[in-house]
Amino acid sequence: MMSDPDQNGDAPHVTVIPIADLVPDQANVRVRDERAKRTLQASLTQFGPARSIVVDGRNVVRAGNGTLEAAEAAGVTEAVVVEPKPGQLVVVKRGDWTATEGQAYSIADNRTTDLSEFSDDLPGMLNWLQDDGINLEVIGFTEEEFQELIEPDSESSIAGDQEQLDDRDKVKCPACGHEFAARIPI
Repeated sequence: MMSDPDQNGDAPHVTVIPIADLVPDQANVRVRDERAKRTLQASLTQFGPARSIVVDGRNVVRAGNGTLEAAEAAGVTEAVVVEPKPGQLVVVKRGDWTATEGQAYSIADNRTTDLSEFSDDLPGMLNWLQDDGINLEVIGFTEEEFQELIEPDSESSIAGDQEQLDDRDKVKCPACGHEFAARIPI
C-alpha cells in the first residue's frame, strides 16, 4: 500500500524556474553534431519535454546539456525543478501520449544518444576524476578502456598533440574553470 507522501513528510520540493536559470556545463565531454542537435530538437518538438535534466546546487547541468540546448532552441521557457529526498527516483510522466507516441519517443530517446559522442577532453576528465578518488567503473569505464583512452597510439606524438592544441586558443580546467594557453612543452 502506497502512503501519502505529504502525510509522511517525504514529498519532494518542486519549483518552476525560467529555463534561462539553468547553466550549461562548460566541462561537458559529450558533443553533438548538427544532425544530433536537430534530432534532439525535433524529438522535443514532436513529443514535448519528457527527459529530465540533472543539475547541481548551483543549477549547473550535470546531465542533459544537449536536452537543455534543444529545449531552448525549441522555445521551451520553463523548467520544473524537483528536489527529491534521498532514495527517491524522479519519474517524468507523460499521460497524454498514445502507445505509438510512447514507443516512438523511446526509440528517439535512445537514438539521440547514439548520435552524440565523447569529446577529446574525455581522457583528461576521467584522469582528473580518478585522481580525485572517483571509481571509473561506477561511471561506466573499465580500467582497460581508461588505459586505451589515455595511452596514445603509436602514431601519436607529443609534436602531433602540440599541433592539435595550437588550433585551440585556450584550455579550460574542468575542475576550477581557469583558462590558460594551450601549450605542451616539447
